[in-house]
Amino acid sequence: MSQAYDELSGSRGSKIFFRSRRYRARDLITRVPATLLVDEGPQELRDLSMNGLSFFAKHNAFEIGASCSLSLRLDAAEVYQGEGVISRLEMAPRGFVVGVRLVRGFLDIPRLVDQHNALSLQRDLQHGASRELGLVPTAYRALCAEILFVLRYYRSVCERTQKSVSADGHGEIPENTLSHYYDHLEAEWRPLRHRAEHLISTLIPGSPSHRATKHLTEVLITPEFQEGVAGYRGYQKPLGYPGDFILMNAFYAQRLEGETAYGKLLHRLLTRFPLAACVIPRMEMLAEAIAHAVAKAGQSHRSPDDRVRVASLGSGPAREVETFLRAHSPTHPLHVVLIDQDEAALSYAYNQVYPLIAQLDNGSRVECLHIAFAQLLKDPSLLDRLPGQDLVYSAGLVDYLADPIAKQIFAMLYSQVRPGGTLVVGNMADNPGIAWLPEFLLDWTLLYRSEQEMKAFADHLDAASVEVKLDRTGYTYLVYIESPS
Repeated sequence: MSQAYDELSGSRGSKIFFRSRRYRARDLITRVPATLLVDEGPQELRDLSMNGLSFFAKHNAFEIGASCSLSLRLDAAEVYQGEGVISRLEMAPRGFVVGVRLVRGFLDIPRLVDQHNALSLQRDLQHGASRELGLVPTAYRALCAEILFVLRYYRSVCERTQKSVSADGHGEIPENTLSHYYDHLEAEWRPLRHRAEHLISTLIPGSPSHRATKHLTEVLITPEFQEGVAGYRGYQKPLGYPGDFILMNAFYAQRLEGETAYGKLLHRLLTRFPLAACVIPRMEMLAEAIAHAVAKAGQSHRSPDDRVRVASLGSGPAREVETFLRAHSPTHPLHVVLIDQDEAALSYAYNQVYPLIAQLDNGSRVECLHIAFAQLLKDPSLLDRLPGQDLVYSAGLVDYLADPIAKQIFAMLYSQVRPGGTLVVGNMADNPGIAWLPEFLLDWTLLYRSEQEMKAFADHLDAASVEVKLDRTGYTYLVYIESPS
């Protein structure tokens, strides 16, 4: 229905001030190297608009209100030269984000996109495919051919079987038959994956050879996996971030999912990959941590009105809470707080956990906070509304955070732990031979850390004890930091 003019509403608060549209640099500038010079020093461009831009900085060497000279180049062509004023400084997972307001000139975004596309086409035609292919190790090129042959061999096996199941070729192949096919495929896939891991270990990260090898993988091998659910979600990231809660649920389920038999095999190949399958023991360890917090509260003879408080940052589907509640019937009331930037993930978690909480009938509660990680970095006081927690944990957030930001997150979460409580943080272990599939095949970058690095995050905390545990698969560390009583 149309609205009368007096029914139309504007924005509220700070949103009443119009801002020109911002574009992420990685969305606009994809095929041509961009160089941003700030006071003649190179910086990594983050986003841009008609009247401003922002960039990543490893160190906070800028001051709000300071003037700076700016130059933006695409390849060798300068597309903007002007002056700006530092208007914003924020913590970010990769260091600092510095915002700049332009005070001379403006960024012509449509013209910039046209220039980018023209330069990209020019570079592609000038260099040709052979130049980039020549940067890829010969052994890796041969390996890609082997991988494609093996995968498509099993595609043809599935298609022939489907034709034999029904006349139209769309019949359902029995699951035991597909499991039999999977065992054979996995036996041939595993050594190919190990060879790929070995070959990429010789490449220098960020080098032209490294980039070309990754590009070749995404052109040849990645499309093959798009027929599987895990391959599609892992690479396309339809919710805008890697490892969304739907994909995590697929990792937990370990089922043959997909529209085709071949897609189901590919889905299982990825969900049973160690970095996917290890989410299950990690979840079980977190459920045990919740059980320990509840048991500890019971032993302390706390008042029944003093709930056992548990908070999860980056909760996703919160399967550990569900697992705990299905296995235990605690008499002490709980107050579970789930924090995530994905509202759909919180909705899923709440719908699973709330019925189990309600069945306890002892005053237990579950609360969901829809807070973006960037919001917490800007304003850690958002967590101060929570009373002291018996257990605070974050399962997979710091896998994506540089050390300075991870250290800040540890301190932020530890500050919410009550005396005698525990902080638990997980991170993928620096186990060799696991980076090829997520990084090259799915464009899914993780930071792997050692036991010593996990312990070091607690060095600045006044902890009673620090213990690092490795999950039973050997692929995930959990560090347990206990607050003094």
